[in-house]
Amino acid sequence: MATTPRDTQPPSLGRLIACLERQGRRHFERELAPCGLGANTHRIISMLYHRGGCQQNELSDALVLDKATMSRAVKRLLEAGYVRRRRAARDGRAYCICLTPKAVRAMTAIREARQLWTRILSAGFSPREKASAVRLLARMQQNALVHRREQQPQGKS
Repeated sequence: MATTPRDTQPPSLGRLIACLERQGRRHFERELAPCGLGANTHRIISMLYHRGGCQQNELSDALVLDKATMSRAVKRLLEAGYVRRRRAARDGRAYCICLTPKAVRAMTAIREARQLWTRILSAGFSPREKASAVRLLARMQQNALVHRREQQPQGKS
């Protein structure tokens, strides 16, 4: 019985997205290695930069990261001097995560790495194609988030 080589199969959406995620992770780890940033840490710094600090659970929700992953990333950022914790004003049991001046300085490298990745991904795209790709990916993200919420047991977020 003849088999069809794997590379002649039409690519699946999930496989393409997974490949982009892996390549993006490698890109950011390589580009931000001089800063000691990688994985999710650059996303956390960027979110804190734009929000001016927030509680760790708010970061988890906004970046769609589980609490354990967020805790490890925040711990690495604390140890590297990129963030500091202080007691939240509204809830004395919670901590607010804030950027240090070192993290604010790192935003230049983060922006440059993001802009380069966008140029790499959209090479040869017309402005209309680029806008369409962004719109379609945003819809896919929304679909995935809705599905995730629907799959969660009652009482969990």
